[in-house]
Amino acid sequence: YYDYRRVALKSIRAATDVEVQTFDPAVMYDLGSQHMVTQSYEGLIALDGQARIVPALATSWAFSPSGDTLTFRLRGGVHFHQPPSQTWLKARTMDSEDVKASFERMLKSTSAYTYIFDYVQGVEDFRSGKAKHVNGFQTPDSATFTIALKHPFPTMLQWLLAPAAYIVPREVPANYDFSRGSVGTGPWVSTSWDGAVAKFNANRNYW
Repeated sequence: YYDYRRVALKSIRAATDVEVQTFDPAVMYDLGSQHMVTQSYEGLIALDGQARIVPALATSWAFSPSGDTLTFRLRGGVHFHQPPSQTWLKARTMDSEDVKASFERMLKSTSAYTYIFDYVQGVEDFRSGKAKHVNGFQTPDSATFTIALKHPFPTMLQWLLAPAAYIVPREVPANYDFSRGSVGTGPWVSTSWDGAVAKFNANRNYW
């Protein structure tokens, strides 16, 4: 995706000929939306310039010896953006409950990426309404998030690179208009969108 973090300019202008469909990472799919969303939101992991998986909101991860659980240690001191004129989100740092809520929110959405959690325990009961939460999304403590799988599935890690798996605060309202201001953790804070021009400010609290 487009990484402007180390561009040595006071301001950056970038153009795209692909129409932006959404600023919501859970349902984002088209390239125009990806250009916008990937500036303000992040996942547990990322790719570096050599296409290697590197830490992002998680500092480390490991599969269990049996290969059916994947555990992440989360980065501390990561702050969510504070959208203007919004009172539902108080200033705080990200924790494991935000990861769980983000993944469950995506599963309840119209996202084209819901398949990435097909191998997680309890997904069927959650989708059918039999369970309030996915029991395979586990939060042993605020800095630890574990995915329990139905059986060993090593590709689970790579699938979490999808922008649909980016993290948002658990308080985000169901009807929140993401174009009004970003609520992610990324290096750029979206401040406005008029249907043609999106504006971002550098995130001074970026980890």
